[in-house]
Amino acid sequence: MSRAAVSVELTVTSFHPGPSGGGILIGWDRDDRQRPRRARLQDESIPRHPAPGETWRVTGPVVEHPHHGPQILAAIALPLLPSGGSIVRWIATSKAIPRVGERTALRLWLELGERLYDLLRQGDAAAMSPLVGPVAAADIVAAFAGLRHEVDVLQAFDRYGVEPRTAMAACTLWGEAAVDRLYADPYLVNAVEAWKVVDQRALRLGVAPDDPRRLIAAVGETCSRRYSGREHGLGGNLASTRQELETGVARLLGQPFAHLAGHAVDLALDAGELVAEGDLLQSRGCSLMERDVERLVRARSHRPRTLLAPDIIDGAIRSVEDEAGHHLEPAQRDAVHMAATTGFCVVDGGAGTGKTTVTLAILRAVRAGGGGYVQMALSGRAAKRLAEATGHEAMTVHRFLKGVVNGRIRIAAGTVVIDEASMIGTPDLWQILAWLPVEVDVVLVGDPGQLPPIAPGRPFAAAIEGSVARTTLTRIHRQAAGSDIPTVAAAIRTGTLLDLPDFDYDRPHQPGAFLVRVSEAATADAALATFERMAGPPPTGDRDSLRAFHAAQVQLLGATIHGPAGVTTLSDRIETRWMSKQQPISDWGLSVGSKILWTRNSYDRPASSDRPEDVVDLMNGSLGVVQRPTSNGAIVLFDDVDGSRAEVLRSDLRNIRRGWAVTVHKAQGSAFARVVMPISRSRLLDRLLIYTGLTRATTTVVLVGDEDLLRRALAAVPTSWSGRQTLRL
Repeated sequence: MSRAAVSVELTVTSFHPGPSGGGILIGWDRDDRQRPRRARLQDESIPRHPAPGETWRVTGPVVEHPHHGPQILAAIALPLLPSGGSIVRWIATSKAIPRVGERTALRLWLELGERLYDLLRQGDAAAMSPLVGPVAAADIVAAFAGLRHEVDVLQAFDRYGVEPRTAMAACTLWGEAAVDRLYADPYLVNAVEAWKVVDQRALRLGVAPDDPRRLIAAVGETCSRRYSGREHGLGGNLASTRQELETGVARLLGQPFAHLAGHAVDLALDAGELVAEGDLLQSRGCSLMERDVERLVRARSHRPRTLLAPDIIDGAIRSVEDEAGHHLEPAQRDAVHMAATTGFCVVDGGAGTGKTTVTLAILRAVRAGGGGYVQMALSGRAAKRLAEATGHEAMTVHRFLKGVVNGRIRIAAGTVVIDEASMIGTPDLWQILAWLPVEVDVVLVGDPGQLPPIAPGRPFAAAIEGSVARTTLTRIHRQAAGSDIPTVAAAIRTGTLLDLPDFDYDRPHQPGAFLVRVSEAATADAALATFERMAGPPPTGDRDSLRAFHAAQVQLLGATIHGPAGVTTLSDRIETRWMSKQQPISDWGLSVGSKILWTRNSYDRPASSDRPEDVVDLMNGSLGVVQRPTSNGAIVLFDDVDGSRAEVLRSDLRNIRRGWAVTVHKAQGSAFARVVMPISRSRLLDRLLIYTGLTRATTTVVLVGDEDLLRRALAAVPTSWSGRQTLRL
């Protein structure tokens, strides 16, 4: 005879292993201590064998045993073992307890264990004095004098494995109600903790494996993973097919509950956590964001406006033509007129089609008409290139948004131009449109043949495929010989490889696109040999030799991070050989002259420890060259933040990689005089990546690798085109 399922906390008195795994747990129910309870644990339901004295959460139906009476047939069994992490961190970081750091706080926990909670509640400084001293003990007691409820919260959270940071944040946010909130929905903290941690905690709290809260949370986690791109390493998805969601949910629920994935999706739809958009499903947040972008674009496109006079626009075009020494083609002129008279529009075209010239003419027209003008790009290097081309300040999207939020940037009307717009993800575009008044026109300028954004969504593609105003530039203005970079790039966009000439090692700086045909196994060595011919041999110890080496402006771009032809391996080999005679920077593995890659966004960073008032923004993907050592680290010249110098410290080493070779993704939006691109087998190798890498070169690009592999990669349909979104512009 079976009974309803229960979920109880049992203090283990004994455990009897079974002959084929699992076993019988006997323990006292925390809420009913009249008699011990038995639980049959299956081997697959427990992480390890229980030990006497431990407390375990056991969940499952109650069945009748013929000899021992009722026992729980455990579907879930997990230990509740307090680690003291929350209370240790609280004590160690409290400003009211200045004399106690993490080591001393940890000593308290190791010596007192859970008794520490009772001592804090009782204000018993004497019991703590032998461990931390009387003054520190008094500080601790005083700090906790009015925090009885917080102590209860920390103890409860610690018992269920809540991370210290999360526990402290919950105390601040919810106070004494934090424990009730956790019990009501253990998945509330899934946004700040890993699914596995949150899910196991929920099961410890007694949530059944088929509880609707768990099922809906699994749907949300699946949407989050697809949004972030964690499942495939590319730009994330804003929507999913039902099958894609069910597959991800089943993986999270695990066996034997994977069959509930379809039911979980239905529950999320009924609860409004999922929204159906045609054949696709998306989280409520993603749906709201995409619908808001559509609304903001329509508001700009359809608002009443006073049009800029045509003669003002034509005058701006003529001034650009006079400087360039040639006439703009009709499509370029149309693009300028469109951008100067339309609330939201797109100017697109491949490499060498004159997008920068159009941007300069738009700037002249808007300013001649008295309007405000802001131009930006996603990366610092792209913004710097834009500023150099137009002679007008350009900024990164992140700097612009930060300036708007802080009130330092105000634009009530005028035009905003976003260059390299194919790199912009939906969240960034949404923030830009939401922060700008509807009276501000927005122009997207970009190349749809480049890699899609790392961020979720492809709004530039949605704009091109939609009904917004658009002008496409197709004529290549820099065309010369058949190996001219824009010509080769235009063919690659369609999946075609022109018959490239062999790289001439005797004329390494010859402009154009070339191919070094070698086997996959020889690609790395051939790429380095090409680098040496273009950059020269390792510089000697004098500065003139080092300066000449960097003046060659050679950058390796790759598809992969690891492996023989991966950017990490190539960078290490270049550093070892070419920097061998340069002054080392401490024991960092870097020298004066080393090229580094900065790997995180760092805003308002002090330029040096001597001048903390001078700040600079270092963006993920910034490249720099080490200039000289300092007493605390080294001065680095970053060429994508207006030539700013910034001091990097030993603590920054986790944010630094060698930058002689970088991935094409990191280089998107950048430009280099000369590019060497090893073609190595990778799931990321496709025509978009090859096209993007090739068009980073302004003078010479050399592809190195197996020609058959290269042609197959170009012929295949890019996998990144499969990114899901429901945005309709």
